[in-house]
Amino acid sequence: MNIQQSILCFILATLVTLCIYQLARALFVYRTASKKLYFAISTFGGSIFVFFALLLLGQTTPEHALFYHRARIFGLMICCVGWLMCMYEIYFTKSVVPRIFFLCTLGIALILPFDVFLSLPVQHISVQAMGSVFNYSFATPNPGYSIYAMVVLLFFGLSIYKVAFSENLPVSKAYGFLAFFPGLIAGLNDFSITHGLFRSMMLSEYLVFGFLVSAFTYFLAEEQHNHTMLQKLYEQLEVEVANRTCELQEANRMLQVAATTDMLTGLANLSELRKRIRMEEERINRKESDGVTIAFLDLDNFKYYNDTFGHHVGDFMLKKFSALLKANSRYIDFIARYGGDEFILILPGANTEESIQSVERLYQVLEDTNHLIPDLEEYLGQPVEIPDEFKLDFSTGIAEHRNDIPLEELIVRADKALYSSKKSGEKGGIGRDRIIIF
Repeated sequence: MNIQQSILCFILATLVTLCIYQLARALFVYRTASKKLYFAISTFGGSIFVFFALLLLGQTTPEHALFYHRARIFGLMICCVGWLMCMYEIYFTKSVVPRIFFLCTLGIALILPFDVFLSLPVQHISVQAMGSVFNYSFATPNPGYSIYAMVVLLFFGLSIYKVAFSENLPVSKAYGFLAFFPGLIAGLNDFSITHGLFRSMMLSEYLVFGFLVSAFTYFLAEEQHNHTMLQKLYEQLEVEVANRTCELQEANRMLQVAATTDMLTGLANLSELRKRIRMEEERINRKESDGVTIAFLDLDNFKYYNDTFGHHVGDFMLKKFSALLKANSRYIDFIARYGGDEFILILPGANTEESIQSVERLYQVLEDTNHLIPDLEEYLGQPVEIPDEFKLDFSTGIAEHRNDIPLEELIVRADKALYSSKKSGEKGGIGRDRIIIF
């Protein structure tokens, strides 16, 4: 095997590999008529072109040489059609030029088996280059061959013109020139040699190989770029998903807070109170509870603050009193706003005496803070005079769980005790004297 045959075998093996690789990607990855499929068609035609060029180097009969030359031109037709469609898919997606070229090539291919395209006799050319002899065999070209050469030159020349005078191309103009220029050179070279215009090396095989490999390199670079872009998008998506997840978790937390919390005071609401009552009852039923006591609290003189200073001050006093309750209760105690200025304390494991002590501590803290008057002055930004009989205070009703009574009933009993406590306050009872036991 001489150097020319070795080169053509290498080119053929490379083109076949590219064809199989791109065809597999087009059919199984992209699954659409994309530039990958057209490139696979082009490399398939290039493989036919080089294969029969390789056969023309061997000893063969004139009839076989004529057939090989016709088959070689057929491979060139497939290669040019696929290549033009591939490049137009990159540069001019909506153009009808490659479809027109396909129809023209198809019409010319119909006369390819006849002598009007190529005929006997077969010419043999030997060229000395790079220390080796390069042999070529050509059938005699006829008008059909000239027509096809002119069609190739026309459409590839038109493509170069479109690239040169088009703006906002998806790929650089330089690559466009390199993409379409080899079609001109290969066509001119093949046409010139077969028509005896000069006796030089046949460049077509090498040009076909060159621009197909260049295109493959472009596709590899494009896929690498796409991979990098997808990786960045994936990372951005992960960050976005993480951010949205955090936002969703925060929204869910806020919804949970809104569903279980009194929005003014930050204490548990009635829904959460009922849930806690069920939980305490379950603990009692499982004998896991050391008992539970409920304290029902109601603010005294609250109406005075609403009527004198406005409802915004009333809301402020509710919030300050709620903060006082939370700050001076055990961590296991449960505090809920029952409604208006009423509050419920669930004291797990506490008997009546311990509950009284807890409430007395609240009275003491309220007294130590001068019934929240300093906080009110700070809120209003001015000193205020509150008569003793209108200082914020509270009354309490306490009921301890006994004899398996439902906790809902325990709240009713604490409420009755609270009512008695309020009546006691109307008769002059103040502070811890307002604790009534059911």
